[in-house]
Amino acid sequence: QVTDLRCRRPSLARAAAVVVCGALAACSGPRHARPPAAAPSRPASVGAASSAASGVTPTPPPTPAPAVPSATGPARGAAFASVDGAPITGDDVARAFFRMYRSEARMVLTRLVVAEIVRREAARAGIVPPEEAIAAEREKAFARLADEATIAYGKDADVARFLKNEMQLTPAEWARRTEEELRERWLRDRVLRYQAMKSERVEIQLLAVRDEALARELASKLDQGADFAALAAAHSVHESAAQGGRLPPVAREALNETLAEKAFALEPGGRTGVLSVDDGKGGRQYDVVKLLRRLPARDEPWPAVAAEIEAGLAKEPVSAFERVAWQLAAFRLYNVTSDDSL
Repeated sequence: QVTDLRCRRPSLARAAAVVVCGALAACSGPRHARPPAAAPSRPASVGAASSAASGVTPTPPPTPAPAVPSATGPARGAAFASVDGAPITGDDVARAFFRMYRSEARMVLTRLVVAEIVRREAARAGIVPPEEAIAAEREKAFARLADEATIAYGKDADVARFLKNEMQLTPAEWARRTEEELRERWLRDRVLRYQAMKSERVEIQLLAVRDEALARELASKLDQGADFAALAAAHSVHESAAQGGRLPPVAREALNETLAEKAFALEPGGRTGVLSVDDGKGGRQYDVVKLLRRLPARDEPWPAVAAEIEAGLAKEPVSAFERVAWQLAAFRLYNVTSDDSL
């Protein structure tokens, strides 16, 4: 299984997220250790040992691509407010937010770390978002915003008033932050798929249940010719159940160790028996895995595969499972750590 490191966003006012983004950008004191300045140029999904084994040779970084624009805001240490002359700084706001809304704060912190990793990897590969693509996404985002305003305030809704009342933003601030998010997402998805190509991957179907007896009953039905996808859809507790247990191609490092060992030993069409694995929550989970196909590692420059990756994204956007799997591998590669007090 892939352990989900994302922090799920609680139901908080949007304004709170806006405040903390600025505050965290100015926050002093280490929370996540920054990735090393000279990080290896191998893909994030390949560990130190498997990089050499896969035959993937690191390539020297090209001229860095333009950095993802940062949200503007007060400089580090600047006062957000004052009480009788005593300043309340961005650092103060960030510390208070971490105490009061820990899950939300960790979500923002994780986003900052991911954005930094993506920026570095995009620069190495020479991946630059085309302005026309960002402009098209910006138009879609504005159309969604206008729809939200119409739903909230009626047919002739004033978008500027909606932004001020609901998000405490001006149109210019919304546009700037939206464009930053669009660029981050565009780069992240391309970096993720590009790095995935550099590792040997498997595409599998997964049937995961909590009860061992049920797992063995289902395995017996598979032995008798039952349809794997139908059983997964009906019984699996994994998020892939809706897709008949099918997962996108995944590298060895993104899977539970037991699952990876068995899955990568299969031949296409083969499946495992019942596997007892750690569910990541201190319990056990019982899995059956079927190998659909194996994808060899490819070491090609970005321009040679850009069109292929764009076509793949258009056909099948990056899934939540892929994002979590990539994040796990990237955090290991960049030695990302977090303060235990968080």
